[in-house]
Amino acid sequence: MRASCRRICSAARLRIACTGKSDVDVGVLLNRHFHPGAADRFDARLRLTGRLQAAAGRDVDIVILNDAPPQLVRHIMTGGHRLMLADSALDHAHLRTTLSRAADLEPFLRRTRAVKSTVLAP
Repeated sequence: MRASCRRICSAARLRIACTGKSDVDVGVLLNRHFHPGAADRFDARLRLTGRLQAAAGRDVDIVILNDAPPQLVRHIMTGGHRLMLADSALDHAHLRTTLSRAADLEPFLRRTRAVKSTVLAP
């Protein structure tokens, strides 16, 4: 895992140079076979955060894609840059599920935003 962290940070440095002293945002998709519970994924997030921060020399914000809201995961997986891909089938299946869930939620979220705007309008 340490070598993987170094590779990720080397690739991320290209982006770090553009953003100065900002933190590094990283989305991680974990295999549920190896990290079945939320506590397992939380522990993995803590371990990865420590290792990536040490390798990058700056703050790292990790989002575990397995547990994040579909709209956030969609944004990360479609707009971000993949620095490492260990299982393309898992990645593809998660993206497909995420896109479907995000599309299902979109009408509800649109209506909710409209109601909030109406209620909160001066």
